[in-house]
Amino acid sequence: MLHSCNRSCFWLTSPALAALCLFFMNPISADESLSSIRQSVEAAISRIQSSKPPSVSSGRLQNGRLDHAAELPKPSGVGYRIIHPDRDTNFGADRMVFGLMRLGVVMHEKLGDEPHSQLHINEISDRDGGKQLRHINHQMGLDVDIVFYCTDLSGTPQRSRWVSFDERGLSEDGDLRFDAARNWIMIDAILSSETFRKIRSLLIADALKKQLLDHAMSLHEAAEGDKAERLREGIKRAMELLRQPASSPHDNHLHLSLQHE
Repeated sequence: MLHSCNRSCFWLTSPALAALCLFFMNPISADESLSSIRQSVEAAISRIQSSKPPSVSSGRLQNGRLDHAAELPKPSGVGYRIIHPDRDTNFGADRMVFGLMRLGVVMHEKLGDEPHSQLHINEISDRDGGKQLRHINHQMGLDVDIVFYCTDLSGTPQRSRWVSFDERGLSEDGDLRFDAARNWIMIDAILSSETFRKIRSLLIADALKKQLLDHAMSLHEAAEGDKAERLREGIKRAMELLRQPASSPHDNHLHLSLQHE
């Protein structure tokens, strides 16, 4: 047991205890730690930018190409994890990849970096874009699939899984619940991103869209001033961009699609 600690720590013979003593003498604040994390991610983005020409997305949604792609670091980074790093589909347009890296930082700041708090990212595009076996689009580095946050039935956060949720927000086996609160934090962060910029759509099942908007509206009712106004604008954009496509219900993941620039 530690009874006292002086600046020299001469009485400590264990290197680990000595390090602990130094930590308490010079503690790192939470703000300093988060600032350091943000700086490290920005440095990583700068390294990617300096290693290649700017990315170029060309063609159409179902007949596209990607040149000079940015690679999302795998298998994981701050606040995110790639589900299938072996597929090499972690390539995208610059603003998609850099936007995801910065989104991971935001989620880390708001939720922490436990496995159940991380973004679980499925696929973006191949290195050169083009057709994929598992997708109609995802050809220009402007599309990504993100798995929903979920809880167990008691409300305890669980690690994101690729499972479908019904109109009640329950998984097919009845063991998991769609986490409207954390999924709204993710949606709000996406809509607020200056990196993603022009968003084409956020594809999601209608029933899950309703849960998200109901939760956001409850937050708006309890908010005041600038916070209430910001929520009002976020809800308005979410109502415009969240939609269920005719081809697939998107009840097991969010599909973020960016516009051409």
